[in-house]
This record gives sequence, structure tokens and C-alpha cells, in this order.
Amino acid sequence: MGLDLYAGSLSRYHSADWEIEAVRAMRAMGVRSEVRYTDGPPVRPSKDTAGAMVALWRRNLELKYSHIIKQGLKWVEIDSMPYFARKSDYDGRRALILAGAYAEHPELTRPTQLPSTYDEDPAYAEISKDYTGSIVSILECHMFLPSTENFLIAEPDAIGVMRYTTSTANLAGALRTVNQAHWRADDARIEAWDKRGALTQRVVTIKDGKATKVEEILRPEDSFVHAAQFGFGIYNTALRFSRLHNLPIATDE
Repeated sequence: MGLDLYAGSLSRYHSADWEIEAVRAMRAMGVRSEVRYTDGPPVRPSKDTAGAMVALWRRNLELKYSHIIKQGLKWVEIDSMPYFARKSDYDGRRALILAGAYAEHPELTRPTQLPSTYDEDPAYAEISKDYTGSIVSILECHMFLPSTENFLIAEPDAIGVMRYTTSTANLAGALRTVNQAHWRADDARIEAWDKRGALTQRVVTIKDGKATKVEEILRPEDSFVHAAQFGFGIYNTALRFSRLHNLPIATDE
């Protein structure tokens, strides 16, 4: 379970020709794993048809939104391009989103425990009064396209799934705002948040395909910050990968 964050070509993404790092690592160790969908697996195009579908979708997007996407959308859709795929998990993403809300409302006291729903959070209630003017609307997007322009659109993706889509420049700006408001962390510290991982109760060590060690993990007093920093670290890593290779980012909704 948990949210997948992907950066790479959209034809690879839509045809499901990718795996998260943890699954690849387990397969390399001989550990079997299986992805299960609560509502059944989504309908995916084949590798042979995905490229044409993405090309048509991108062209239609450029034509329809030429008034706000003035420089066009340019990235390479070939199988040889690398990809990034990690689990930011839902708690990490939700904590990051709420950190964005509190960045814009520093007069409010942020929680130490992650609320079970956004409805219980006063900062989220405040940004909801002008949602599209908030960085939260950026952080909640499902897709980030390589671009330096400012746009936020709601359109079906290449296989017909409704998505809120923005630019990688807008994502960078939102992450910068969160970091400046809460931590002012440098790259090394942010990378450590990524490696530290999500909140968990135990860590299992696998060797030769078998569990050899189980460690119980104490829950931190400020679990909200832990989750927010992990979510921030994963999104920041995905953004760096996207910028290095000029590739889109997508959440596996």
C-alpha cells in the first residue's frame, strides 16, 4: 500500500513498464512481490501504442492551452530514457500538503500528529477559501510536466484518467516555500530525510530471500514533521531527477 511517485517517460508510465525501487530490490534478492489494486488493475495501453497516445495527448494539450503554455511541452518519449519510482506513501504526501498550508498560515499552530482527514485541520480550511491561489493546489497535483511556465489545468491524461496537472517550475516553487517556512534545510539534510524513510513500526532485514532481523522502531513525538520531511525529500528527489533528464513526474493514482 502507499502512493507511488514516478518520474520518466509517460509512455513507460502508462504502459506500466516500471517498478518501484523496493520491488526491484526484492526481486533481485529473490523475494516475490505482487502489486494489488483495491478496485482492480487499471486498463493500460501496450508499449507499442502508448507512445502514440502520449504524443497525441501532448499535442492536444498544447493546442487547447496555448494561451498559458506558450513555450510548448518538450521531453523525450523513448524506452531508453531512465526512470525514477519511489513510494512517498499517502501519509508523507498528506503531511507535505499540510506543511504547505501551514507555510502560508504561520499564525496557526501546526499539529504534532498527522490528522486523519484534511477536514480536521484549520490551516487546510483556510487555504480552501482561495484554493487555486495556494501552493497546496500545486502539491496536490497528479502530474508535473517539464516546463518553466505557470499553469494549472484539469484534464484527462493520455489514457483518460482525470488529473490536475502543473509544471515542474510550480512544484519547485511550492517546495521552496515549504522549506523556507519550516526548515531552511540544505541539500544534504533533505537527502537524509529521503533515506530515513517513512514512519514505520518495524524494519525487516532480508538476506538470501529470508527475513533475518526485525527491529522495532519507536514512533517520534512529532510524527507530523517526520512524515512531512519524508514526503518533501521524496518529491525533491523526483524533481531533481526530472530536471536532470527533462522528464515528467506523475503520482500513481
